[in-house]
Amino acid sequence: MKKIIYYFTCILSWLVIVFIFAAIRTLIVGGESNFGFWYDLGKAVVNIPLWIITLGIVLYSRPYLYLLVFEKKRAYNQTTAAICFGIGLVLLVLSAVINLLI
Repeated sequence: MKKIIYYFTCILSWLVIVFIFAAIRTLIVGGESNFGFWYDLGKAVVNIPLWIITLGIVLYSRPYLYLLVFEKKRAYNQTTAAICFGIGLVLLVLSAVINLLI
């Protein structure tokens, strides 16, 4: 049962971080369209590089989530988290460059 709670906590934290980053991006960039804030937020939420960056953040925070749920420490390899974060940043920069060129 605790394993289900642990995975649910990982997924829920990923979703929360995605929505927080998308809301920050929407507030910083401003209204790109005439349809309003919620439309721009929806466009920001489906940004794949943002998903990969937040996946890296959640993978990095796995030991803390494990400690929160199971109340004991466990070490995880952070290489995957760094790779996800790096790939997400590269994709985000490339999409920004492509949008500037178009």
